[in-house]
Amino acid sequence: MIRYYHWDSATDTVSCALPSVLPKYSSEIPDGTIIWIDLENPTPEEEAQVFRDFLPVHPLTLEDITRPRRLEDGMAHLPKVEEFPTYLYVVANPLPMEVCNPDKPRADVLSDLVRFTPGDEGKWFAAAKDAKLFDEAVALAN
Repeated sequence: MIRYYHWDSATDTVSCALPSVLPKYSSEIPDGTIIWIDLENPTPEEEAQVFRDFLPVHPLTLEDITRPRRLEDGMAHLPKVEEFPTYLYVVANPLPMEVCNPDKPRADVLSDLVRFTPGDEGKWFAAAKDAKLFDEAVALAN
C-alpha cells in the first residue's frame, strides 16, 4: 500500500492523499514542497511506481529496499546512510515501543536491546559495562 503525505507550510498541516494522487514523476512536485511516501507491504508494482518512475534510485538502493520481501529471513538491512547525487538513502530500524519505556529498569532495557538486535552482543556488552550493569555485562560475554 502506498500512502502519500503532503505538508502544507501555509497551514502547518499534513494531509494524506490517495495513492492515485502521487504524481508519476517527482519533477511534477513544485520546489520547496515537502512530502513523505510510506510503503506498507508494497507489491513489486508499487515499488516500481515509486522507485523506478517517481524517484528513480540506484539498483543497489533498490536491493536494500526490497530485502525484507526478497529474502526468507525477512530481516531489515542494518542501519546506514548513503549519499547519492539526487537523494540521501537512510536505513533506520526503530526500536519497539516496549524498549523505549522511560520507566523500565535499565537491566530490562538492556535485555530487550540484546533480544531485538541479534549479533550485536559485543556492542551491548560495552553499554552494560558503561552503565555499571556488571552482572549483565558478564552474561553477555559468555
